[in-house]
Amino acid sequence: MDYGYGIGRQISRKEANYDGIPFDELELFNSKTRRGDQKAVVAIMKYLQSIQGVISWDDILTGATCDELFSETERKAQIKYTRYHMILAMRNLELAGLTNRIGEDSFELTKKGKKISMTNFDVWEDVYKLSIVELYHLHVYGEKFDSSKTEFVFNFKIKNRDN
Repeated sequence: MDYGYGIGRQISRKEANYDGIPFDELELFNSKTRRGDQKAVVAIMKYLQSIQGVISWDDILTGATCDELFSETERKAQIKYTRYHMILAMRNLELAGLTNRIGEDSFELTKKGKKISMTNFDVWEDVYKLSIVELYHLHVYGEKFDSSKTEFVFNFKIKNRDN
């Protein structure tokens, strides 16, 4: 099924290496099990852009899961499964710089998030390519991502992890 927005698109190893993405993260992104959080990323962005303000986590869950990307089964019978994907999606949106967390349970779009056009939105280009690098850097180095170190860090890591 073609959902649009780059959901389910397979990213080549060459493209991932160019972007500095570790191979195991690429495999995870390309897996069919990640389509749920890719759909959630799109649904959340569409919902937040329609609201244009600070919104609670519960309102995001309720509003974004009403998007046509989610089937009736995903909305009703598998709410725990859908909630899991929504949590992953919010984390990736935050790391990509598209949302801000306000307090414990409220979010808003950043200026960058407000400028994103949903007509040509791509989950890889607009979110995961950015968030995976940020998350990997936080996990390995315990600090915020510094783009000046990207090329050295990821060329070294990719060479050593893929051998």
